[in-house]
Order: sequence, then C-alpha cells, then structure tokens
Amino acid sequence: VHAYSDPAGKAPVVIEKIEWIVFAAMTFCLFLATVKQFVSPKYRWIATFIALAQFLFSIGFVLSFDSFLVVMAGYTPVACLLLVLNAIAAKRGAGIPALSIGLFILLGASAVQASGFDRLSPVDHNVIYHLISMAGVYGLYLGGTKLDR
Repeated sequence: VHAYSDPAGKAPVVIEKIEWIVFAAMTFCLFLATVKQFVSPKYRWIATFIALAQFLFSIGFVLSFDSFLVVMAGYTPVACLLLVLNAIAAKRGAGIPALSIGLFILLGASAVQASGFDRLSPVDHNVIYHLISMAGVYGLYLGGTKLDR
C-alpha cells in the first residue's frame, strides 16, 4: 500500500483498511454527486438509500477481505452508473464528456492494477495504476467543475 511498509515489505493492515474505507467514502460521495446531477428529485431519496447501503456493504467487505479487488468491486458499479447516466444525459445535450473520459481512464487503470502487470520492472502494476489514474482524476476534476451545485 503506497508508501506504508515495514522492513519485511508488508503493508500494515490497519493503514490499508483505513485507506480502503476512505476509498469507500469517496465512492459514496461520487454516488451522491451522480444522484444529484442525474436523478430526478422525486427519486433521490431511494438512490441515496441505495448509496448508503452500498457504502456500508463496502466497509463490511473491506473489513472482511484482504484484497484490492473488493475495493474495485465497490466503486466499479458506481462508476458504471455514472457513465450510463451521463451518456443518457448526453443525448439531451446535458452530458459532461470529461466525466466519462476520466472514468474510462480510471477503469482502465484499475484493470491494469488488478491484472498485476509487472513487465516494466522496476515499475510495477501499482505505479502504472497511479500514473494512469492521474489523467483520469484530471478528467473527473474537469467534469466536476461542470456539475450542478
């Protein structure tokens, strides 16, 4: 996990779990922003309930399993939901292309990370994930500046 490691090269579990819980919280916020931007006010309470349930399940899975795939399983459906709703909005001229581009880049980065691609030694799959993710996060930032406030 990032820069946190002991001399044996193993990341402290507590720091890793906290990091993954923060990731779940970020996913929850992304879900809420998606709901606010693309879901009718009439149905937002249902979507907010689903977002909260997804957040709580994500925390439960993060605490129960020791795999980054659990984190990816938590945010991938939310990212896909945002992609679909943004595509539907684009048909009405209300989509935000930078959001979709950023999400596609981040999903691609996640696929690289999950694959364990290590053919560029000493650069491993985690480094490649973070390098690719920077472009995706920039796309999310640009798209986020276009969201309704």
